[in-house]
Amino acid sequence: MTTLNSMPINTENLDKTVFILYRGDDDQQTPIAAFSELEVIETLIAKLNRFIEGGADLKTIPLQHCKLEVDKYADLVKSGKTPYYISLHRDGGLFDPWDLLSDNLDEPTPESYFDHIIAMRDAETINPDKQWGVGGTFWVDDPKQAIKKANDLRKVLFKKFKVPLTRDRH
Repeated sequence: MTTLNSMPINTENLDKTVFILYRGDDDQQTPIAAFSELEVIETLIAKLNRFIEGGADLKTIPLQHCKLEVDKYADLVKSGKTPYYISLHRDGGLFDPWDLLSDNLDEPTPESYFDHIIAMRDAETINPDKQWGVGGTFWVDDPKQAIKKANDLRKVLFKKFKVPLTRDRH
């Protein structure tokens, strides 16, 4: 154990590196996820590069510079799951193509959408033509399963907030 400015520092991890996932078309290389095993991130990138517009890539950084939780998604990758970003219109149709890589790989929960639903309903009151929907990243085996999970989330949210599944203004 060493100290820096009287603060103890664990030197055992100073020489370790982590592998950072980022969008291949992101010149800033904004980190999305961090992995300790090269094989795991390479498996994920190989899957993502089959369908992600702009692809995905990795860079290596020292562990002490990593601000992300390392291996947060490793078990999902090891189990064969892939993160699909799905965004649905309120009627269930695709809002965005599913070939995008989100900067948030956490699956959404109904609770994480409460503020969004309230804000969108308020915006719709002001502008009846306002287009909005719900979605997020879903870790599944294929895009059809991701769309189903997004649609299930949409139905749960809309039922809870008494939002019609189709536009209630014409």
